[in-house]
Amino acid sequence: MKDKDRVFEHKGYVGSIDFSLEDKTLHGKILFINDLVNYEGENLDELKKAFIEAVEFYLDTCAEEGVEPDKPCSGTFNVRIPPALHRSAQVEAARRGLTLNDFIRQSVDNELTGSRGLTIHTHEHNHTHTHSGTEYFVAEESSSYKEITKWKHETLKITTH
Repeated sequence: MKDKDRVFEHKGYVGSIDFSLEDKTLHGKILFINDLVNYEGENLDELKKAFIEAVEFYLDTCAEEGVEPDKPCSGTFNVRIPPALHRSAQVEAARRGLTLNDFIRQSVDNELTGSRGLTIHTHEHNHTHTHSGTEYFVAEESSSYKEITKWKHETLKITTH
C-alpha cells in the first residue's frame, strides 16, 4: 500500500484504515472532526464503501438535525516545538522577510509538494586560455564545396571569456 493510500477521502473528509488482528476485520473512523463516526468492512473494497456511506450518513444526519457538520480542517492549528527550534524558525523567517506564520506555511507546503525550498544561484566566471603552436586547417571555398587546400603551422592565440 502506498503512503497516499493509507486513508480514504470523500467530499473533503478523510477516513482512517485500521485493522483488528483479534477480530480479523478492517475498521476506521472519519478523521479531523469532533464527532465520532466509525465504519468497518471485511476487505478494503467493503471498508471504502462503508467509509463513503458513513460520510453521507454523517452529512444527512447533520442536515436533518439542523446542525452544521464539522469541517475537516479549519486552517488553524497549534504546533509544540522546542524553544530552540522556535527561535531558529523565527530568525529564519525574519531573514527572509516573512512572518513566522508565512514561513511555517511555506515550509509545510514545500514538504508536501517536494520542492524542499530549492534555490538556484547563477553566477559567471571569466577565464582566459591561450594556446600556442596549434596546427589547424584553412579551408578555401571552391565552386561547389569547401575544400581543405592548405596546411598551416602558426601560433594561434585563442581567448575565451
